[in-house]
Amino acid sequence: MRARIKITDHEGKTSDAEGVFAGWGDQVAFERRFGVNAAVMGRLREAFDDSGLLKPDADAGSIKTEWLAFLAWRLMARAGVAGSSFDEWLENVADLELTVEDNEEEGTEAIEESVPTIATATQLRSS
Repeated sequence: MRARIKITDHEGKTSDAEGVFAGWGDQVAFERRFGVNAAVMGRLREAFDDSGLLKPDADAGSIKTEWLAFLAWRLMARAGVAGSSFDEWLENVADLELTVEDNEEEGTEAIEESVPTIATATQLRSS
């Protein structure tokens, strides 16, 4: 999957990056940091409707904005626009705009949402 990310800090400065989102390295780093299988990200996608709003029957308690922020930081760090510490970087994030292009067999689906107001999740694949 590829993603475009735009970060706005608390001073209004923006940073942009584009690249691989939730690749193998990201998935392993995710599992090491959070102690859960990266496949949990697939649950998140099902929790939101097409307009990016949480579905009424979704379990909001299972949705972790931090997971998406972590994957965004990994992409930003690879692009050279994020520091080496996730926690320090996150403290300066006022807004995160994430566009994920999910290349599926049926075609390419683009998802655009604002995080953390509305967390956009994508299915992580192992191949």
